[in-house]
Amino acid sequence: MRVMWKKVKYPRIDLREGEVLIIAPPGTDIDALLKQKRVWIEEKTRLIEKLKERAEEEIKRYGIRILDKYVEVRHSCTKTGVVDHRVYICRKRSGYLREQLRNMLRRDLQRKIERYAEVLGVHPHRVYIREQKTKWGSCSSSKNLSFNLLLIFLPADFREYVVAHEMVHLIYPSHGTGFKEKLNSLGIRIPGREETLYNWYYAGMCKEKLLL
Repeated sequence: MRVMWKKVKYPRIDLREGEVLIIAPPGTDIDALLKQKRVWIEEKTRLIEKLKERAEEEIKRYGIRILDKYVEVRHSCTKTGVVDHRVYICRKRSGYLREQLRNMLRRDLQRKIERYAEVLGVHPHRVYIREQKTKWGSCSSSKNLSFNLLLIFLPADFREYVVAHEMVHLIYPSHGTGFKEKLNSLGIRIPGREETLYNWYYAGMCKEKLLL
C-alpha cells in the first residue's frame, strides 16, 4: 500500500497498478479510510484479477490488436516495427517501434479531432501523444490535448470516445452538466467502468509484450 498526500478535496483509492494507492489530502485518517473501504477494496481486487486473466486470454488467442487489426508478434532485430499483420520487436530497437506506434496513433486520432472540431467549432492548440500512467487523455488550460499511447491497442469506438471527451473539455473544463449534455449530444457510445478498466489492463499487457 502506498499513500500519496496531495491537495485534493476528497481521498480516493486507485488499484490499477496492482497495489492499493491512496491519494488523499494531508491529515486524512488512512486507517479509518481503509476500514470503511475494506469490502470495496476486496471486491475490486477480485474484479481486477478477473479482468487481467481475460486480457491475457484474449492476447493469447488473437494476438495483439494495433489500430483494430490483430498482429502476430515476432522477435527480430533486423526487421523492426509493424509490417502487414506482424509486429517485429527487439529490445535494443524498442525506441523505433515506439515512435512508429506514436505516428500511427497520431494519424488516427487527428482524423477524429478534425471531425469533432468541425462539429463543436473548437480546435486544440497542440496535440501530444504521451505515455501517460493514469489517464487516457487530458486537456490543459492552454487548450493542448494529450492522449495515451496505449490507445493504439484499443477498439476504435473507445478511441472515438476519448477524443470526443477531450474535445468537449475545450469548451467545458469540468465534468459538470454542460459537459455531460454536450458529450451526450454527440451520440457516441460511452463505455462503462468495467470496460474501461479491462481496456487498461489489456493495453498494458500489449505494451509489456512489445517490450515498450
